[in-house]
Amino acid sequence: MEQIETIILISIILLCLVLSIVAILLISKTRTQLMRSIGLINDLHEHLKSKDVSLEQLELLGEELNQNMASQALEIEKVKLEVNDIMHSIDKLSANDPVIKMYTKATKMVDAGESVDDIIAACGLPRAEIDVLVSMRKKK
Repeated sequence: MEQIETIILISIILLCLVLSIVAILLISKTRTQLMRSIGLINDLHEHLKSKDVSLEQLELLGEELNQNMASQALEIEKVKLEVNDIMHSIDKLSANDPVIKMYTKATKMVDAGESVDDIIAACGLPRAEIDVLVSMRKKK
């Protein structure tokens, strides 16, 4: 039974890790698009300084900037939906697993500043696991 609980916990941790990697990749992509937009803004600014820019060129740069911003907004919405779906899945898994409920309760108690002995009594986890949990939460 402990092996199954450990496997479930490791699976959830791996899922969180994968989700973190996906989020980092999406943030990186969004950052690249943002940097491109900033470059376009700087280009637009330089063109305005030179006063040799035609109205048509300004409109084209503005349209491209608007397209980039719209694309970024869509990408951000996609990421939000994916994160919400993932969080919902994690919540479902957590709500159905008594082991996760126990660790969640222990985490909340650690965050609330409860003593290790109180957490052990309330959750039934070994002292070593509570000590690890306390040290991980302090690093945050």
